[in-house]
Amino acid sequence: MLDNAEKTTRLLAALKAAAPFEVELTERLLKHLLAQHNAVADRTHHTVSDLSYAGDEGGIVCHIVPPEKREALVVSLTHVRVPRSMPLAAAVVDYQKHRVNKLKKQGRP
Repeated sequence: MLDNAEKTTRLLAALKAAAPFEVELTERLLKHLLAQHNAVADRTHHTVSDLSYAGDEGGIVCHIVPPEKREALVVSLTHVRVPRSMPLAAAVVDYQKHRVNKLKKQGRP
């Protein structure tokens, strides 16, 4: 199992309570979305409206619904950056580092 179930459950609940909040899409995600001609890639900052847990495969995922509501994006928390000023920023960074390290150990990108 990649995620610590107890910590992840607590973080997910706290993030859901904090929603909506702003995030910045990572450069890697933006390049991927641009290659797919996804309209969400037209800007880097978006609002997370909800979150859920996608198991080991996806971890905590952010639901991003642009104002024009044409295409929604559900993306792993590891592919976004939260503002440092967000009260949960340190917990999010810890989660991201832990998850990325576990994925690397398993040989997954």
